[in-house]
Amino acid sequence: MERRWRVPGLLVLVLALLPLGTGEGQTAPAVAEVQGLMQRLTDAVNRQDGKLMTSVYVLEDPLVFSSHATFVTRRDSLHAIYLAWDPTRTKGTFLAFDGLTYRPLGPDAMLVTGRLRLAWGTPTGPAADTTRGSWTGVFERRKGRWGLAHEHESFRR
Repeated sequence: MERRWRVPGLLVLVLALLPLGTGEGQTAPAVAEVQGLMQRLTDAVNRQDGKLMTSVYVLEDPLVFSSHATFVTRRDSLHAIYLAWDPTRTKGTFLAFDGLTYRPLGPDAMLVTGRLRLAWGTPTGPAADTTRGSWTGVFERRKGRWGLAHEHESFRR
């Protein structure tokens, strides 16, 4: 009789020590949504579509953007930069990401890291040089909506 209780008791102990879930089922939709935002960001830069670009970010402050010696901490200031893009004056802008990794930081935050390649457009087409660097973004879910809350780009010299 005692032996029968040991096996179920051991089973209960093992089950109690196992996590209820790896979180993969919960994070898979979030990763897919953030991947969609990364594609939207890439499309916006390649088309120089400032309105589409602003749709990638969180809807309220705080947010942080740091790149090209530019440091912005307010949503309206960042949007002013993007909304000033003029696709009729810039042709051939190219952005691509490589090696993106998505790491959930909790139920409402996700870290994305990777490498980027960027060629600035000119009135006649893409620039001769492609800038390469690293990219880091933290996406947050605020009020049920995912958005980019922190972005940092670092380029090689």
